[in-house]
Amino acid sequence: MTKDENADVDILVIFKSKDFQPQTYLNQIKSFAADNYPRSNIYPDHPTIAIELEHIKFEIVPAIFVSNEEVRIPAPRTKELKWILSNPSRIQAKLNQKDKDNKGFIKPAIRIIKYWNYLSGKPFTSFDIEKQLVNKIYDCRELKDYFHSASYSLTDIATTEQQKRFVESIKEKRRRLKILEAHNIPEYIEPELSSILPIK
Repeated sequence: MTKDENADVDILVIFKSKDFQPQTYLNQIKSFAADNYPRSNIYPDHPTIAIELEHIKFEIVPAIFVSNEEVRIPAPRTKELKWILSNPSRIQAKLNQKDKDNKGFIKPAIRIIKYWNYLSGKPFTSFDIEKQLVNKIYDCRELKDYFHSASYSLTDIATTEQQKRFVESIKEKRRRLKILEAHNIPEYIEPELSSILPIK
């Protein structure tokens, strides 16, 4: 289970049975959630079932046991396969090391991108965002540079029109910010930043 500062909690539920397609397991999770949390907002958000409890959103992912290190999870809808292999422990270890190697800026950059991704209707899954950004090589100094470098790299995995619009919108925001910074117009910089970043 992982948690980020934007109140999203990802939970992996491992099923013993391996005989069904992803939708069957998603339906089971949804039924369980509806029975146990009848007052909560519960809805499918492929490849998860989302449960909103007060200010916390849980995203429950069904998984099938493969080995002590690997599980199968539902593939994104953009892929032809039904299942994909995942190694949660390895991904978390790589994320921790990448964050350490980059002055602690990787995790905040990922959280910001997930926040903007959420505001944009979640064109990318959290899994795809983390996987892409952990494997990227960075040459940055400040958090905003990490954010833009990381978000630009999503171009490599943007296959749907919604995903492409998401990446282009960030590029356009960055272009406008550069103009404002070049002309030293601080009264417009903060509103522009607040349209992307979770700042108050």
